[in-house]
Amino acid sequence: MILCYYTGIGQTKKETVDWLNNKFGGKQTLIQESMYSYYGHLKVKEDGSFIYSETKFWKATGEEKTIITVNAKDLSTIVTSKTFDDITYFYVTCVSGECLTQYTDGKVYTLSSVAICYLNTYTDKTLIPRAIKALSHFIKICGGKNEVF
Repeated sequence: MILCYYTGIGQTKKETVDWLNNKFGGKQTLIQESMYSYYGHLKVKEDGSFIYSETKFWKATGEEKTIITVNAKDLSTIVTSKTFDDITYFYVTCVSGECLTQYTDGKVYTLSSVAICYLNTYTDKTLIPRAIKALSHFIKICGGKNEVF
């Protein structure tokens, strides 16, 4: 008789935070065109908070800064992605209501869904499912909820 069991132990919260910050934490150039440049940065903390900041440099009007904050416990564990021109955007959604706060040039908005980070996946498409899995895992271990249906 062979006895096997699965403990269900995955990456720790610290390992997940470190991986996410390693992949998304540096200043990432999203777009550099003649009209504007666009940079982003995600900071994930062990307390469950996400802080995403992006900066757009418009040639005509100057700099525009956006900061998005949310706690993982308020999010659905379902993370989606969309890819346009080798840039993959990762979207998170509130379990209920508008749990995301966006600050853009002194104005405050509340949102129910947003692209919280992105990757230039031109060189490594295997990062897309791994990033979705890591974001979902982090949200789950921080108290995020599965959707009912």
